[in-house]
Amino acid sequence: MNNQPYIDDLKLIKEIMNRSSRFISLSGLSGVFAGIYALIGALLVYLTVYSNQNYLQYREAILSSENIIILLVIAVVTLSLSIGTGVFFSKIKAKKDNEKLWKMQTEAVDSAREMVEQAQKTSRKFEELKVKTFD
Repeated sequence: MNNQPYIDDLKLIKEIMNRSSRFISLSGLSGVFAGIYALIGALLVYLTVYSNQNYLQYREAILSSENIIILLVIAVVTLSLSIGTGVFFSKIKAKKDNEKLWKMQTEAVDSAREMVEQAQKTSRKFEELKVKTFD
């Protein structure tokens, strides 16, 4: 029995996995800044919901239609800043590593697709081998 095609398939899968494991899309600073933006957003939400209340007594959450609009604005601004900072720092990292920003994402998708196709081929070959063995 010739096992060489299966060994070649496993080598290809290993190569694809090594290539995809080197893919790191986001800079670490983008996560730090996203956390900072989230904390600032949470503080603004707290101040909006509990505005004009005595902090030494029981407080009620005030959710008027005006406050809900302010909360939505805070959420959109926080999300936009986080995504914008992530893209900004990722561009800097890609430029430093001499790579293209969007090429990295498409290579990861292509690698995953190749892995799935290779696994399907190996599964079909295994099924064929199993059928031949038990016949």
